[in-house]
Amino acid sequence: MNIAFYVDNIADDNNGPIFDCMNHMVENNEVRDATLFYNDIGPEPKKPSFGVFNATEIWYFTGHVIATTMENWVALKNAVNKFKTKYLYKRKDGNIATLIMLANMSEIIVNSEEEQKEVYRLTGVKAPIVDNLNPKKLIEVLNEHV
Repeated sequence: MNIAFYVDNIADDNNGPIFDCMNHMVENNEVRDATLFYNDIGPEPKKPSFGVFNATEIWYFTGHVIATTMENWVALKNAVNKFKTKYLYKRKDGNIATLIMLANMSEIIVNSEEEQKEVYRLTGVKAPIVDNLNPKKLIEVLNEHV
């Protein structure tokens, strides 16, 4: 399985759990390829055991790509490639209309039961929970929800 995350800024404090998750999957040979794509470079929050590339290189990737912002998800949907897009829900990201559109076109992944309830209330979609980006649970969700 190939997994990538697409973030705005690599130096964002919220990316620590993404680095932990991806490092774990690579170091334990749970994925064939793990990659982080970014729009803006900065200091990495942790040392990566995976590939880190500017988003302009995303068209080379095949597999699951998880966008961490609605804008990045839209950019993924506009790209022509063989990847499956997902959105990692953030309470403060975007607007409700975009979230509803996104829920009808792709899968939303949430970090907690509270977020799952909020996404369901807003969209009518029961999103799978991946507590704190637990690597095993993330792989399970990606395998179940192709």
